[in-house]
Amino acid sequence: MAQRYNVIGYIKDPVNYFKLIYQLTKNFVLDTIQPRASILLFDDVIGYFRAFKQSINTQLLVTILSQEGRIDLQKVNDFINKKG
Repeated sequence: MAQRYNVIGYIKDPVNYFKLIYQLTKNFVLDTIQPRASILLFDDVIGYFRAFKQSINTQLLVTILSQEGRIDLQKVNDFINKKG
């Protein structure tokens, strides 16, 4: 998907970024099963990147997850900060 939409070069560390997407959706997006949850989140990342020229980074994931409204952003931020 990242290659299809030509965004792979804009992701600083693609392997770890994709792992983070998986971990976030596994832990915080409980109403959708894997791999659909990860795919949908990354699809949103590509959309934000293309529409708003936002950098593909951890902060963009937090922004997108905050749009959901059902997710405790403090827990997400704590999870991300613990990862590193």
